[in-house]
Amino acid sequence: MVWARPAGIVGEMLFDHPGAQAYYDDLFQMYADWGVDFIKADDMLRPAYHEREIAMMRRAIDKTGRP
Repeated sequence: MVWARPAGIVGEMLFDHPGAQAYYDDLFQMYADWGVDFIKADDMLRPAYHEREIAMMRRAIDKTGRP
């Protein structure tokens, strides 16, 4: 099982920060390089729907070139 938020990272992502997308791009590229075929992202609906974070993850996955 792989958890998408490394130890020491606490709180919400600052989606307007220039490095926010780069964080997910690097993270998902690392998973792709490892040959990971499935990412499970929990807690994306509560306490609030995380639409922006989901979109960032989707873009990062698309950039890896993996299905």
